[in-house]
Formats: sequence, C-alpha cells, structure tokens
Amino acid sequence: MGSFEVGQKYEASSLERQRADAQEELADFIEDQEEAGSESKFTREHIENEGVIAEDLALRALQAEFGMFIHRHAQISKSLHVDGIIEDDKKYTLVEVKLVSDHSLSRTVKRVADRMQAAFDAEGWKNTSAIICLVNIDREPNEADEASVREELSEYTFRVDWRLYGLTSLRSEFGVGDHDMQ
Repeated sequence: MGSFEVGQKYEASSLERQRADAQEELADFIEDQEEAGSESKFTREHIENEGVIAEDLALRALQAEFGMFIHRHAQISKSLHVDGIIEDDKKYTLVEVKLVSDHSLSRTVKRVADRMQAAFDAEGWKNTSAIICLVNIDREPNEADEASVREELSEYTFRVDWRLYGLTSLRSEFGVGDHDMQ
C-alpha cells in the first residue's frame, strides 16, 4: 500500500459523490444539533449554503497559509473522499473541512478523526498526514474550543493537525458578504 501515486491513486470526486457528501454532512450537522438538544436557529437551506461557503473559505485560508495549490474534492478510495489534498514533494496532506456549532464540535472531531484513522490504518500511509478544519457557524472559536479539539485528537495515532475558524472571520478575511443570515 503506502504512498499515493498522482493520477493513479486519487482523482476528482464525481458531482454525484460531491452532492452525496454534502447531504451526508448536512444530515450529520443536524443530527448533532438534535442529539445535543439544541434547536438550530438556522434553516436547513441556510446550513447547507453556509457549509459550502465554509468549506471554500477554509480551503482558501489553508491555501494562503501554505502557499500551495489544494486539489479539491478528491476520491482516495471507494470509501474515502476528502475535501482537499495538498501535495508537497511526494508528501500528501488530506484536508477535511466541517461546519460545526457550539453543540457539535467534539462529536464532529471524533467522527472525522475516527474515519481518517481507519483509512490510515487500512492503507498504511507513511508519507501522508491530515488537517481537519472546523468552521464554527455560531461564533468565533476560543481557547476552550482549541483545548477541546487538542484533547480529542490526542488519542489518534495518524499524523493529524487541525485548524479552527469562525465563519464570520473567514467571510471578513476573504471579503465574502454575509447575506441571508437566516
């Protein structure tokens, strides 16, 4: 197993796969809200739209941070699709972006990390790492959020880094208006 081979081991996800992934992520977000006993202040359509914007802006932020192109919506295997891949001198970083709220942060981190850990274990990747980007729809992240993510990810053995963003600050940074808040 081991390393990816560019053009052979990953490819762009089909539009159908991207739609299915978006619907699954929306369902996960709503389920997390319900499990937490929280009634969302946003409509389903608004959450769906914000998820698309959050993903785009988080990937832009990473691209600016690393100064590298990010291959978007990549299919690694039949069961693993990621929002992006950063390729640097035959080293690969898988990027997964998730919209979170105050009520879903820990559950989302665990769900994403579990899925990635399983893939890393199955494939035996040595030259691959991951970045999990979490975009909070409710507010700007704080130190307690950072500590929570750090603690949650400490139990995993694959190489993982993380970013925590507030959707409002990403919108501001990239000049994207905040239309139709609800």
